[in-house]
Order: sequence, then C-alpha cells, then structure tokens
Amino acid sequence: MNPEQVELLFQANQSPELSGEQRNRLTLSNPWTQKGSIAQFMQRRVAQLNPIQAKAWIAEAGASMSLQAAAAQQGLAPITPAIQAELERMNLLTEKDIRQAKVAEILSQGNPYGSAAHYVDGPNGEPVLMPETKGNFTNASMLEQLCPKTAAEQKAASQPAAPAHSFTDREVAILRAHGYAIPGEA
Repeated sequence: MNPEQVELLFQANQSPELSGEQRNRLTLSNPWTQKGSIAQFMQRRVAQLNPIQAKAWIAEAGASMSLQAAAAQQGLAPITPAIQAELERMNLLTEKDIRQAKVAEILSQGNPYGSAAHYVDGPNGEPVLMPETKGNFTNASMLEQLCPKTAAEQKAASQPAAPAHSFTDREVAILRAHGYAIPGEA
C-alpha cells in the first residue's frame, strides 16, 4: 500500500461509529477483500472519502455485486435497505459524475438566468413583446461553481438579442452625409 492509501484507510477508521477495539482489529488491506459488518462500514467510508480509489480496490479485489442487487438495480426486484447499501458500495460515483448530474438537473429546470423581455416578429410582421422570465439565483450560483463555462453560455443566452435595424433611405443619406459608415455594409 502506498502512503495515500494508508492515509485513506486511517481517515476511514476515525469514524465514531467504530469502537477502539474494532479499530485495533483493522489491518492494512483492501476493504473489499474482507467480510463482515466492519468491512462493509470501511467500504462505505472509503467510497465516500475517495470514490476513485474505492473503484480501484473493487476491481483489484474482483468484487462483484450479488444477483439480487443487480436485479434490483435493473428494476426486476425490490430494493431493500441491505440491497441499497450494497448498490452504494459497488456503484460509486466520482466527483465528476456527481458534478455532471447536478449540472444536468439545474439545466433541466430551464435557464437559471431567465430571459430578458424581447421582441419577436408577430403573425403580421409587427413586433410582439415577449415577457421576461425570472431566473433562479440559487441555481445560477450553483452552476457558476460547478461549471463556469456552461454558466457563461447560459448567461449569454439569457441576454436579449440586439434588435435588427433596417435603415430608411433618409437615415442612410444623413449618415453618409456626415461621414458615417452604414452598419452591416462592407
């Protein structure tokens, strides 16, 4: 075991849920190669503290979930508290997985920045004002922390588009007479 793995096991065993006697019986070994309630506790704690190392130890130990847990995961059998605990020990989410799930959940509720009031072309070509939609400050703040790039994209999408302006012949003549360039012309 490398020093990081030793530190991880030590951090996991510092829980008040373990007695001093239980801590003294722990050995320097992969928790997924052990059996019993203390081993299951250590597996849960290691998975919480470092899911990446936990996945590596699961693979190293050749551990696999029970048929009942696999069936419950696929919706073929009911999920009991014991099966739920087994699923949590065996199907670990990395920090990246958790972050992506939270971003997807936020975006599923719409743009957290809302949208400004803006005009669209109506049925007869006349402008119609579309009302402002309110954003969600909490979701916007969370999105900025989780994924700044996506937050910037959503914020930009919430801003009103610049209105298209077509100049009249008179406006064009006035602008040219005073030496101004006409926007949109080369």
